Amino acid sequence: MGHSEDRRDWSEPSVTGTPLVVYALALLPAVLWGFGPIFDKRGMDAGGTATQAAIVVVVVDAVLYWLALLVTSWPNPLSGLTLDLVAIFAVAGLFGTAMGRILVFAGVERVGASINSAGISTRPLFATLLALGFLGEPLGPLTGVGIVVLVGGLVVLTYSKGGDVSGWKPRDLLFPVGAAAVFGAGNVLRRYGFGDTVATPMQAVTI
Repeated sequence: MGHSEDRRDWSEPSVTGTPLVVYALALLPAVLWGFGPIFDKRGMDAGGTATQAAIVVVVVDAVLYWLALLVTSWPNPLSGLTLDLVAIFAVAGLFGTAMGRILVFAGVERVGASINSAGISTRPLFATLLALGFLGEPLGPLTGVGIVVLVGGLVVLTYSKGGDVSGWKPRDLLFPVGAAAVFGAGNVLRRYGFGDTVATPMQAVTI
């Protein structure tokens, strides 16, 4: 039997009907995001501030995204976009990129990289509730269980006082949880912008 026969086709549906490659692509950002707080903490320890970190990251992101968009969509990088779509993605960027980033770095500075990352992981809680209220997306039983687990984990985290920074107060968790909330709001806005439009992910993330 050849190796090609043993290899799983990632385009095949999983038990839920969704191709496995979709789950892999959804997991990849989580892995990459895991490296971010570690570098953030090193920068904070070296004397950096949350505002400095946010400005550097946003500038680097903007330059890379615009270059990628121009290369892939020249000569009409914003083809098909309307002013309404541009406004939606811009507001999503205000929440999910600007405000969220500043809260993330402020959280790293106050509670450390590990606790901050755990607080930000409550993003699905806010995204699910906002999507339920504004987009009418259904809330299945497994999603409900996941929300309960997230809330329970946040309560445990509040009383743990662990992580790589000591002496933080429970109120300091408002920074990573606030970041999760605005990130969730940004995701819902992006989903709304993609509904029945010709906008591409590259256009959306660049705006």
